[in-house]
This record gives sequence, structure tokens and C-alpha cells, in this order.
Amino acid sequence: MMAMDRTWLTGFSSSANLASFVIRHYSLHEPVAGIVRDTFASASADRSSSTVLGVASWAVAGFPLAVSVQKTFARAWRVPMLPWMASYLRGGLWFLLYVATQFGVEAATWTLGRNLGLGVLAGLAGVALTFVLWGATPHLLLGKDLGGWRGLVPTAIAGTVVTVGLRLLSLLLLPRWLASWAIPF
Repeated sequence: MMAMDRTWLTGFSSSANLASFVIRHYSLHEPVAGIVRDTFASASADRSSSTVLGVASWAVAGFPLAVSVQKTFARAWRVPMLPWMASYLRGGLWFLLYVATQFGVEAATWTLGRNLGLGVLAGLAGVALTFVLWGATPHLLLGKDLGGWRGLVPTAIAGTVVTVGLRLLSLLLLPRWLASWAIPF
């Protein structure tokens, strides 16, 4: 999904492949940058996966993912699974919301994150979109009244804290892990 986001947001630029993004995002240097560059597809391969067929096949694969997330939420909230048709319809709506919020986070980061002031604004936009995703997730996936939107705020806060925390942790730890793995090569 990140490859498609980046490809579309940059107008299919030749430098918009996932490897370039990872190298810039994590401030990687040689030899780690070379290993990352060799690991990911080229910009032209990213571009070919961003065709209508590529997006459609990715979207079809998202429905089973949404049903799995729905099953996890049903178990966590101790409620029965929705019937098959409702499960796929609500799961599909959740998947569309997930894609929209992730695309929004990437778009905010890409367009606003060019300097410190706008970068802070992009970060806040990303946190707000993440909060919306996790606030709506139980309502969409469970189809049950959970105390209105006020009852969903704790889940939204917890989901946002975990998501933002994992993103920040990856910014701190991933470059070190990649560097330690690159040493044998």
C-alpha cells in the first residue's frame, strides 16, 4: 500500500520507489542503503503494480483481512461474529476507511512534512486520522451499540497510542536493526 501511495502521490516519479522512501525516512547510509535498494522493487515495478488491476487485486485481498480483524474484535469485545454477508459488507467499509486514513496520513506526511512547522501539522493530521480509524473500527466491525461514540473513545485513544508509539519506535530502532543486519554483508 505504501508503494502505491508513494507512486501516486509523486506522479509516478522514477525516484518514488519504496526503497528510496525507506532510505530517506530512516536516514540510512551505505552499506545499509544499498541493501535496502537491492531488496525492494524498482520505481517502474512499483508503477506497474499501481495499475487498476494491481489496485483491484490488492483491494480483493483486503476483504479477508477485514474479516480477520473483525473476528479479533468480536473475540476481544466478547460479542458474536456478524452473519457472513454483514461481515463482508462491514469489513469492506472498514477496509475502505483503513485505506482512506492510511492514504491521508501518507498524503499529509508527503505534502506537509517538508519543514518543521508543517511537519508538526502533518504529524497532528496523522494522529487525528489514526484516532478516527480506531474510533470507528469497533462500531463498523461489531455492528453493536457500544455506548455511542463516547464508549468508543477509550478504544480510539488506545489504538492511536499504540499505532503512533509503534511508528515512533520504528523510527528509533529500525535504522539500528538494519545496520546490524548489514554488517555480515
